[in-house]
Amino acid sequence: MLSTLAQTSDELKRRWEKPGATSTAAHSVPQEYAWGMKAWTHREYGGPEVMRLTEAALPAPEPHEVLVRVEAVSINPVDWKIMASHEKAANFGLALPSGIANDIAGTIEEVGSSVTLWKVGDRVMTSARGRALQEYVVIDPSSVAVAHIPEQLDTAEAACVNIAARTAWDAVEGPARARAGQTLLVHGGSGAVGQFAIQFARRHGVRVVATASASRLGRVRSLGAEAVEYGGDLHEKLQSLAPINAVLDCADGEGVRVGIELGADLHRCISISVKNAHGAGGVATDLEQTAPLQHLIDMVGAGDVEVEIGARYPFARAREAYEAAIAGQHKGKIVIEVG
Repeated sequence: MLSTLAQTSDELKRRWEKPGATSTAAHSVPQEYAWGMKAWTHREYGGPEVMRLTEAALPAPEPHEVLVRVEAVSINPVDWKIMASHEKAANFGLALPSGIANDIAGTIEEVGSSVTLWKVGDRVMTSARGRALQEYVVIDPSSVAVAHIPEQLDTAEAACVNIAARTAWDAVEGPARARAGQTLLVHGGSGAVGQFAIQFARRHGVRVVATASASRLGRVRSLGAEAVEYGGDLHEKLQSLAPINAVLDCADGEGVRVGIELGADLHRCISISVKNAHGAGGVATDLEQTAPLQHLIDMVGAGDVEVEIGARYPFARAREAYEAAIAGQHKGKIVIEVG
């Protein structure tokens, strides 16, 4: 079936904007599709209510590309921020109509004639910004980092590693790096980025202090951090744990402020949710190309780093998955299982 769809992809592309093209809500998804694949898209900016499940042409890889059958997609906060904002979308080179999400894991179904490092059947995880939440996607391995999925990992686990792990890795290995025996404050330690950061830092012998809600203190402790509950006077709560040498703020920016008050240099403070919080920097902007994805996923595959999956949703219920993510209904990563 795949080869037949590929042969007709040019015809299908010409029909992409054909009047009467199907665009349905999740509760009325048709059982059969004639165009080649299903894709979640949006034609206006907003929340999950703008998501539509559409019929789309099967993409055909150029000589330097590979065609990946998407099996799992993980949700990241940046996904719904892009979907809600023209400005945010433009920052990533996206415009309407657009696909959704970034982090994918799946299997290579076809390789272009120039591709030599990848083959049909390879299980991979990678980035597909604004094109992830669909059944097939073409990837250029020369312009975006791609990693083999270790045999012992399922695709749902693999899909969770990309954005969250590479963000944490850049922060811990880069400007916010604390050396063995020093203290790193991870403000918002129970989120996906925070959990990865705790684990990466602990592998270097770094003492980690992590803030979390009362219900999540046990989780950050299980990863090796000293846990501090959100709320109240953060400075007072952290004072007995000073000095703080570096900060990764995954929350509201207060971690940067208090970290500096308790000894951290500003250049060793990173804020990822509130940009430039109290003058703090951010992570590198070229991580889709430069992040050591293979190393990161190999650590997960070896059991050296944990991934927490809070919920798995079927592809047809992707809108519900985003509603749940925005509402904070699940603890851990939310994965949409495509195939």
